[in-house]
Amino acid sequence: MTLRGYRQRMWIMHLVHPIFAPYRGPATLWFHLRHGRRASRPVVEQDGEPDPEKRPRWIGPTTAVSHCGAGCVLGDIGGEWLVRATGMSLGGKATCADFLLDFTLAWPLGLGFQYFSIAPMPDITPAQGPWAAVETDTFSIVSFQIGLFTGM
Repeated sequence: MTLRGYRQRMWIMHLVHPIFAPYRGPATLWFHLRHGRRASRPVVEQDGEPDPEKRPRWIGPTTAVSHCGAGCVLGDIGGEWLVRATGMSLGGKATCADFLLDFTLAWPLGLGFQYFSIAPMPDITPAQGPWAAVETDTFSIVSFQIGLFTGM
């Protein structure tokens, strides 16, 4: 969110927040206003880096999961549209095709979002980035999809 000059240091977050917001609803806006802006360029330039010891422990994992969530949301929306547009089914059930296609699209999209948050880190080489994204985000994506499918 670039509202009033609060630009995130990772460009990918400008995509993650708006994509994930419809899924998490008002919680996304609250999280961004309360915690995301503290890591934005103008705030860091004025106040310095936020002290990781002073922020709640759940902030880091919540931000990391939002990358996975953005990819899952796009994959799920795309998968649902493709199944409906093509009339695809597995075993005569469109829901089974939904689950398979949603996951098939969500996994690489989630890894892509995670990659672009990991790649700029100074201790990660370009060759290590894709594998680091797989290691970091696969469990989150599987968990997100299982939760979504269970809810459906």
